[in-house]
Amino acid sequence: MRRGVIVAAVLMLAGVCLQLAVWTATSAGKTPRFFSWINGQASGTAGEYAGAARYTGKIKAAERPPVGPRGSHSPQQLREFFLPEVSIDGLGLEAALAKLRAAYEDVCRATGETPLHLSFIIPAGADARLRLKIGSRPLDSSIRLLAAASRLTVRRSGAEYRFAVPGELGRKPLSDTLAVPPGFGESLAALAATETSSSGGLLGALAAMGVELDPSTRLSMRPGGLVIDSTSAADPFTARTRRDFCGLVIDSTSAADRGALAALIEAMDSVPLVQHALTAKVIDIPAGVQWSPPQAAELGPAELQSLLGELAQTEGVELMAMPSITARSGQAATIEISHEIIAPDADAPDEFSAHPVGIVVGVQLAALGLGHQVDLNYTETTGGIDPATGWADITERTAIASKGFVGDAATQVQVQTHPDGSRTLLLVTPVLTDRSGKVFRPRQ
Repeated sequence: MRRGVIVAAVLMLAGVCLQLAVWTATSAGKTPRFFSWINGQASGTAGEYAGAARYTGKIKAAERPPVGPRGSHSPQQLREFFLPEVSIDGLGLEAALAKLRAAYEDVCRATGETPLHLSFIIPAGADARLRLKIGSRPLDSSIRLLAAASRLTVRRSGAEYRFAVPGELGRKPLSDTLAVPPGFGESLAALAATETSSSGGLLGALAAMGVELDPSTRLSMRPGGLVIDSTSAADPFTARTRRDFCGLVIDSTSAADRGALAALIEAMDSVPLVQHALTAKVIDIPAGVQWSPPQAAELGPAELQSLLGELAQTEGVELMAMPSITARSGQAATIEISHEIIAPDADAPDEFSAHPVGIVVGVQLAALGLGHQVDLNYTETTGGIDPATGWADITERTAIASKGFVGDAATQVQVQTHPDGSRTLLLVTPVLTDRSGKVFRPRQ
């Protein structure tokens, strides 16, 4: 009797194992891919989610790869961690995410950050070849743009991104208008790195990106008006924000196309509109003053105040605050305090020329990581008219050029020592703001 029970149990166990083997084999190619990076090395492959066409559950802790070093910034800050331009040329989603990750790690190295350990869960079949020229935007926004171009949804939990296939929406004739910002066609063409006028218009640009729509789908643009975000529907004059918009008209029998386009528009519009507010101070320190410049090339707000307090108590030191400027990312700007000296030309005494004398600060800023890439050129010229010749006698007293990273609201320190022993101290502080001038990253 006991032997019969044992034999029956063994047979039952063998049957269960055989069924599991068949189940796993028939579900091959339908499991989501789970991959991540630890110290720049890819780890993880497809998780065993038999029969699942998309990820719907949670990954067990034992199935996750080991956690890498803790990042020096939080996952929430991925929404404001800016990357430079990244080109995705014919890559699948997994390879495109790997390229974004590499750009993210490069920026972390350049800016002194420790990268987060990112994980991605991708459903099977997400193999569309993408071709996008992603301009400067935050990492989180770039990932969402790749998801929209792949016709997937994405959710972030900590440093883990989970991609999924949207639910079926069916096929029925529809005509709808989606609000888009002015210049949407040009933005789409720039994203696809193509010319909408010579490549089939909007549909051609989408196809160039790798976004394939239903053959029945037709797109067109029409003028719009203002989107008003008001505190009271009855009183539009209490509006908090107003922005221009145009209309993207979609006619199709595919509701999925409408959802995909709406997601793409939202992803394209998810880039925060930021600008750089720059303040600069020039400090002249006479020869013979016993003062040592700070060892660090970058100062925090408290360290800056301490330095300014120390210099204010030093005899003979002169401080000049330059006018503040605001510039868009990538835009060149100039701060100038100068006047012109009109004098005859040395080569043509009968002709007169204007010679600028004073201080000129030329700067170009770009959002990078959690701070700014600053390209700076500072010149100070002095001079007058030589009484013996009547010609202009212009001397370049100071020339400072630098290019590098500066943390947000931190101060870059540049010092130049002149032949007579005097020194010029240049302090430059960039702060990222939104388009209304509000600080983009308020300090806690």
